[in-house]
Amino acid sequence: MRLRARVLLIALSVVLGVGGVITFFTRGISEELLAHEIENHLRTTVQSRGRLVDTYLKGEKDSLREFAKGPTAQTVLKASKAGAPDAEALNRLRIWMDGYTQGEGAALEVMLIDDSGRIILSSASGHGGSFVRETACFKESEFEACACGPQLIGDRKGLVLTFVAPVHDELDDSLLGRVAILQPMLELNAIVGEYEGLGPSGETYILDSSGVMITPSLMDPHAPPLSVNVDTHIFQVGRSTFDEGGQPIAATDVFTYDNYKQVEVIGAYAPVFEMDWIVVTERATDDAFAPLRTLEKAIVGVFTLLGVLAALFAVYLSRTITRPILELKAGATELASGNLGHTVDDTRSDEIGDLARVFNSMSEKLWHARERLEETVATRTAELREANARLDASNRELQDFAYVASHDLREPLRKVSSFGHLLSESLQGRIDEDERENLGFMVDGATRMQVMIEDLLTYSRVTTKGKPFEKVDINDLVRDIESLDMATRIEETEGTLQVQAELPPVCADASQMRQLFQNLIGNAMKFHRIGVKPHVEISGVDTGNNMIEVRVQDNGIGIPAEYSEQVFDMFKRLHSRAQYEGTGIGLAVCRKIVERHGGQIAVESATGEGSTFRFTLPAFTGRMTHEEGHTHAES
Repeated sequence: MRLRARVLLIALSVVLGVGGVITFFTRGISEELLAHEIENHLRTTVQSRGRLVDTYLKGEKDSLREFAKGPTAQTVLKASKAGAPDAEALNRLRIWMDGYTQGEGAALEVMLIDDSGRIILSSASGHGGSFVRETACFKESEFEACACGPQLIGDRKGLVLTFVAPVHDELDDSLLGRVAILQPMLELNAIVGEYEGLGPSGETYILDSSGVMITPSLMDPHAPPLSVNVDTHIFQVGRSTFDEGGQPIAATDVFTYDNYKQVEVIGAYAPVFEMDWIVVTERATDDAFAPLRTLEKAIVGVFTLLGVLAALFAVYLSRTITRPILELKAGATELASGNLGHTVDDTRSDEIGDLARVFNSMSEKLWHARERLEETVATRTAELREANARLDASNRELQDFAYVASHDLREPLRKVSSFGHLLSESLQGRIDEDERENLGFMVDGATRMQVMIEDLLTYSRVTTKGKPFEKVDINDLVRDIESLDMATRIEETEGTLQVQAELPPVCADASQMRQLFQNLIGNAMKFHRIGVKPHVEISGVDTGNNMIEVRVQDNGIGIPAEYSEQVFDMFKRLHSRAQYEGTGIGLAVCRKIVERHGGQIAVESATGEGSTFRFTLPAFTGRMTHEEGHTHAES
């Protein structure tokens, strides 16, 4: 493809690509903001409607409760029960009933009912003296005012709410009867029928505990009362927020779901605290997000125009920069082939000329940088060879020292010790106590020096005489130590050794693993509390990074916390030789072994509470690789 066509394609791609990205993010942000605004509006609306419904129900019950506590109702009920009606009290009662049944929001009927269910007085003619059915609402109203319904009653038009309040004797608090009001649903319908800000598809309605819509349906306006059953997601969620006693225990929330007409809507609910109801406000998603589609069309139009302009500009731009760009391309090819120092024509006085001059400067710097790099590499290589030679010499000196310590030092010390013993035996009875003690000091010093040299050799052999790593079964190793290597020591101390669970295999030097566990178990047997049989527990876990953490826990004398680091130093002793034998190098060897295997070791302990040694070892993964004279697990 020619450069001019590429410039045109790039320009169009950039414009359309940027346009697509901007459209995508603009749509996403706009959708998020619009959704947030819609959710807030739905939540605010449904909460407001829920509070208004609660306020209305509570106001009706409070008003009825206050009258039931007054003297008028009590006087009429007591007089009726005594068979001597009180005309003045009855007149006051009729006046109160007229206030409920006249004017805006008038009740359909107001009744005073005695404790047997007989209507003493009613605002509706012909109902006095009849008996009311003993409904659940009348049972619940024995102690407190309540509301029931809505329901269809006889030939009355529309749904009716029943409010009932008990009338108690102010002297002995006995139930005298009830005051009841049959109130039409006009007030509640007016509360939820306000659809301002919800668009053409928005509506608010009330559902009872069984999912029956008790207010008119916007989408089904001709449906008979109590005929619309709603079993949508928001109803199920709303019902789950009521406890077993029918009381709401959660606040409102917003969801997207299919409504009772199988239309996708976004809706919110709010519980009605005075009744076992929920108020639902919802709006069709297509209607709610219609502004977003309008915005998308506008953005597409704008970027279509920008694409045409970009194409025209790309044609002009390609004609202007094609030749110098091709020259720079050829120069870059020369640099890529290794011809550092190659230059291009930089006589132009525009931005292309600036670019060419920068290119030539870069080419020259690359040439000089390569020269310096070759010199640096040669110098570093020579320094590395010299350092390796010094390291080899140092290792040979260390091996020579180990050899000298092994042969030239140990032999004289053995002779000193042996001849000291012979001299002590030959002079038995011919030297005094001080001379015998001095001779014992000499033999003991030579013996301790011999042991220290042996320990030093053991410490140095961790790195100089290490064997290749292999698969090591710690369980078999511990059993061998218990039954063979340390059987006598364990039997003498009456100690016990326990492996809590099957330990995973490790990749390690088998002989050094034996030495590591022998040192730790041996210390546990040696440093045990007087009168307490030593007990050692060994466990391990896979740390998940190709390492195994092993724990060796004992019940011995413990280590003071301030010495938890120093105990791993060479020749570090916390007790005198008269108390416990040894040179104090055992834990230093343990740390050397663990570090050689790429792990770490630490101790947790306190005086008189035993010690727990934790150390990590490489897990055996089944694959082995050899590197720098050592064999280890490959992860």
